[in-house]
This record gives sequence, C-alpha cells and structure tokens, in this order.
Amino acid sequence: MRSICLLVLIFGVLFFFGNCKPAGKPDGNSKQTEDAKFTVQEAKIEKEIEFWSVKAPKGSFVRDPFFAAGGWYPAPPEGLLRSVRKYITEAQVEKIEDDIVGILAPHAGYVYSGAVAGCAYKPLLGKSYDVVVILSANHTGAPTSVGRFDFFRMPFGDVPVVERGDLALFVKEAGISDDPAAHIEEHAIELQLPFLCATLKEFRILPIVVGHWIREEKEKCDRLVNALANFVKGKKFLIVVSSDLSHRPPYELASAADREFLEALKTLDVDKLLEADKTILSDEWAQKHGVKREEIEFSCTACGLDALVVALKLFNKLGVSGYKLLKYANSHDTANGDRKEVVGYAAAVFFRPEKPR
Repeated sequence: MRSICLLVLIFGVLFFFGNCKPAGKPDGNSKQTEDAKFTVQEAKIEKEIEFWSVKAPKGSFVRDPFFAAGGWYPAPPEGLLRSVRKYITEAQVEKIEDDIVGILAPHAGYVYSGAVAGCAYKPLLGKSYDVVVILSANHTGAPTSVGRFDFFRMPFGDVPVVERGDLALFVKEAGISDDPAAHIEEHAIELQLPFLCATLKEFRILPIVVGHWIREEKEKCDRLVNALANFVKGKKFLIVVSSDLSHRPPYELASAADREFLEALKTLDVDKLLEADKTILSDEWAQKHGVKREEIEFSCTACGLDALVVALKLFNKLGVSGYKLLKYANSHDTANGDRKEVVGYAAAVFFRPEKPR
C-alpha cells in the first residue's frame, strides 16, 4: 500500500511539471518575434499596462493591419500585447517632469526596435492627450498624405482618427493629399499604434506620411507646419516622429553616423540637422572613416528625415526647447543582426521646460 501511494505521488509531480508551459510561449510569428520570458516582478508590472482601443461602428472606413501578417509584430492579440508590455516594462528611462509634446520612436520589426520604442513610450505612462499627430517616414514614395480613414485597425481593437470634418479642414489648409493609398502599405504609422494604446487612453490620431524632399520645398513645408500649429492650438497634443536612423552601413560606421546625427538633432535646429545629413553622406566623411562610399551600402541618415524637419519647424513655432535622448541602439545590438549592415534606432523626447498653466 505504501508503495502504491509513493507511485501515485511521483506520478502526480511528473504530471504537474510536465503540463507547466513557460511564460512567453512563442506565438508562431517567428520571423520577427521573440520568446518573451518574464520574472514574477515583471509579470506584476506588465498587468498594470492596460491597452486602450475602441470598436469601429459598422460602415466606418477602416484601414486594416497590413504588417502583422508579415511578422513585423506578433499577429495574435495576446502575443502582441505581451511583447509591448515587456518592452515598456523593461525600459530603463528616467522620469521626465516637463511637458512632453513630442517623441522620436523607431518602426522596425519589434524584435529589432521594440526595446528602443519601449524607451520612447515609457515616459508617456499616466499622461493624456486629445490628439496624437504621427509624422511618418515614407517608404513607398507617396506624396505627403494624411490618412483619410475613420479608424486604424489593430489585432486588439481600433484606433480612431480625428473627425472627418476636422480632417477635411486640415487637408485644405495644409495643401496635402488625403489619398488612403499612401497608407495601405506604409508600416511606420502602424507599428506605433500598439505602443500608443499601451500608454495613452481616449485619443485620436492624425496620421501623416511625409513626402520625400518636402524639406527642399520651403513653401509646401511651411504651409504644412502652419496648418499643424493651427490644428493643435488649444488641444493637449503629442507629436510622434516615426523614424529609424542610418540604413545599412557597417556597425562602426553606423554608430559614428548616428552619434553625429543625434548631436545635430539635439540642437533642434533644422539647418544644423540638414548640414549633418549632407556631411555624413559625403565622400569626404566616408574617407575620413577609412572607407569609400561606393563600397558600402549607406542609403540615409534617417528614413524619416523629412518628418523630423517638419517636426523641428513645428516645435520651434510651439516654443519647444527641450530634448533628451533616452536610448540608442542598432539592429546588431538588439537582435544580433548582421554586423556588416545595420539599421540605427533612437528614442527621444521633446518637451517644454515649463508646463503651461
């Protein structure tokens, strides 16, 4: 009898441990996702991050998620929410007491840039904004365009766009397109939305893909900036600049280029930023670092350079004089990617030193 009881006890123990599944079970989206393992303390913190979204009414014009299926982030809602909670929970950034009016956040596949994005968004926890303007990098070659949708759909829910009437007035004043086609295959806005919904509640977005070379068209650029300044007037607003940094140079060159570019960005001076861009992409800069331009793939200092130019001009109009770099890394640092060709990522905040009364 004693032997039988012992066998039952052993069987019970083996059954229990054999059926325990580790936290962070892979969700099948192995192309860009990762096996997230949590400590007890992290699991407690992550539950405090609740995701906000709404349900689009029937008949709404909805932009469906495009990049979950390609593995840029976990497609199953539970995997997506778990990964974003993890990135925000693990972000080590100091609290920003000043009035945050803008952030710079990357938009690569989460396994590469998610940890950096978490640093950009963590200071927003507990804050509230009426409208979030997303100034997006442009990967499709579309002209500057605001997304004429009612909602952006994510796997966990829908994110509302500003009201149609307000959007139409803004489009007219800004002199830009509202062609939805510019947004269908653009990932730089879509990848910001889970982080926004993890940190904020009750907001609407103004999603803008910023066209290439608008920085060279002063009248068009200034018209957009003026329209944005008028649009956010009287509102509690946040400007999100969705941009990665250097694209495809070797690790050491990427680190040098990104450091130089970010030094120029912290001045909040458009001319200095554009001068840094020109210098870093020159033959002389490459030679100074012991390489020939034609021997390396180095396509840009920031894929959202035009979005950054628009943002800096807007910040100057709005009295923004504070900037803080929260995190820098590249694809080799974060995911052990190819050291010969990396992409840089930065998280930063833009703020007004004195909170408005």
